[in-house]
Amino acid sequence: MAGMYGAAAVTGLIDGYDVIVGLWMNEGRAQLRWANRVRAGVDAAFQERLGPEWHAACSDSEGEGLATYHESQAEAGMKGPLA
Repeated sequence: MAGMYGAAAVTGLIDGYDVIVGLWMNEGRAQLRWANRVRAGVDAAFQERLGPEWHAACSDSEGEGLATYHESQAEAGMKGPLA
């Protein structure tokens, strides 16, 4: 559980039976979310260009996602087309 929720989950800083059981019951969901993030990163590594929706999904806000999208497009333009 410490790998998913941090050291507080096993050191006693999080107390209460209902909290511990809730965290334990969500263990599979937390592992699945981590696996999906890794898969998305691997998929992105093999794409020639990533769209603005990918940047928005990886950012804290829509504006930040749009800014990183434009930054990556400008950076790609400086490097030339990908082979």
